[in-house]
Amino acid sequence: MNRPAEGLVVRTGSLVVAAGFLWVTLNVLVAPKYGVVRWPRVGVPVAAAVVLVVLVLAVVASRGLVRRLEERPWLRRVLLLVALLAMFAVQVRLGYSIRFNPGWDAGFLETQTRGIVDGTIPVESVAATLAAYPNNLFLASLMTRFWEQWLGAGHTDGDLGLVLVNAAVLCASVVFVYLAARRLGGPATAYVASLFCVVFVGVSPWIGVVYSDTVGMLPIAVLAYLAVLLRDVTGWARPLLWLAVGVVGALGYAIKPTVVFAVLALVAVTVLTTAWRTWSSRDALLRVGAVLGLGVGAVIGLQATTLTIDAAELSPPPGQTGAAFPVSHFLMMGAAEKPGPYNPYYGAYRDEDALATLAVPIGEERERHGFEEYKARVSAMGPVGYARFLNDKATWTMGDGTFFMYGEGSMAAVPTPFAHGSATDRQVQSFLGLHGDRFWMVADTWQAFWLVVLLLMAAPLVLRDRDLDSLPAAAMRAGLLGLVLFVLFFEGRSRYLYLYLPFFLLLASTAVVAIARRVRPEREAQRDAETDAEVAPAG
Repeated sequence: MNRPAEGLVVRTGSLVVAAGFLWVTLNVLVAPKYGVVRWPRVGVPVAAAVVLVVLVLAVVASRGLVRRLEERPWLRRVLLLVALLAMFAVQVRLGYSIRFNPGWDAGFLETQTRGIVDGTIPVESVAATLAAYPNNLFLASLMTRFWEQWLGAGHTDGDLGLVLVNAAVLCASVVFVYLAARRLGGPATAYVASLFCVVFVGVSPWIGVVYSDTVGMLPIAVLAYLAVLLRDVTGWARPLLWLAVGVVGALGYAIKPTVVFAVLALVAVTVLTTAWRTWSSRDALLRVGAVLGLGVGAVIGLQATTLTIDAAELSPPPGQTGAAFPVSHFLMMGAAEKPGPYNPYYGAYRDEDALATLAVPIGEERERHGFEEYKARVSAMGPVGYARFLNDKATWTMGDGTFFMYGEGSMAAVPTPFAHGSATDRQVQSFLGLHGDRFWMVADTWQAFWLVVLLLMAAPLVLRDRDLDSLPAAAMRAGLLGLVLFVLFFEGRSRYLYLYLPFFLLLASTAVVAIARRVRPEREAQRDAETDAEVAPAG
């Protein structure tokens, strides 16, 4: 059931991706580029090394406990359910305490969609504004439906409602990460992945902000699970799974366009590892069914998004269907710098770029403006300068374990305008508020664990392992490659990585267990491998 990915192209691609992550990790350690938070250059890497050693040793030492839990499935499931409910409760508490209107796009969606429902804002004005940002149309429509239900039920505390939504989506994502990890590498991998989820999702840096970075994590987690199922399932169930990939991918794309990289990666790896020379009539029918399933699923998902947007009356008004910022605008913005508190921000949003694009008439001229400005900026840097810029941008974007928390808009204002100020709220804010006395503890913990994740992404360079080399792992690496290339050349920052945490954490957890297999005595490692193979599909 756990077979290595076939094909020189896929194996080579995995090594290239691993080498890229190793290069970024070394850059982050040697010459870090900071976001809103600056971390100790010695203390955090040392802590990361300790975390990695402890994780590996914990996997080795807990094999007996893991085996006993597998022998008692109902106990295991009860414990996991209790842990999930506790995570949900903690997320709601933390998110509520650090709630405030974030401003930027997320704040716009919060206030405008609520205004539509309570009648204070005309839906036509919101639709006209969103015509320039069609990537937010589906999420805005979903939020409008949320406000209809929340306010219609008599609730007035919007902060609580938003945090409940965020916590529910993030916890659902954790469930799919856990299920994918069990199938991908067995119980030990699932428990390591769960620990990573506690750090980055349970105590989420974005728990207080409902936006595509958190909501979009769910389709990525589901796609990860579907990728593992596609490895394990044979026969006519495969076209149905591809149908699900199409639906989830289309819905995810409508929430966050970068979800498309996960779907394309899964398709590409499947095509490259299929034994095309060994055909039978049954194989041909199954492959045609898979193609049809993916296509039909995508159509269903896209149609569902269109109907949802139309029902919310947020479709672009007549004459504004072409008002969206062109692709060249984001390419242009991705080749610029702006000042940051510790170093430049590379390829981040800039007001002056947005105003310059809006000043150009809609159509081919606006598209051409972006490309011309991009070429001018790259030419001014020169080949060596642009290469250095991309290297710095990769270091800055990939190296931030807080995922640009408090970095957008005016979220870093002093003091932070928190909406709630009870004694409990202030305690939470001291740990999770940018200007809190204890924020460094949480930020440094995130950073240490993120350095571990980045380093583990390079594991295929030195390890050959049945799970690290599996088809789902190869597809996840390919998806991350697409994401990284996007944020490298277009507008980006570390926040854009957050929804892809399921891929990062699954690959990192698989690497931890693969390392632990090298530490265990061979006989015990083989016995545990057999146990993993027997129980992996179970929940």
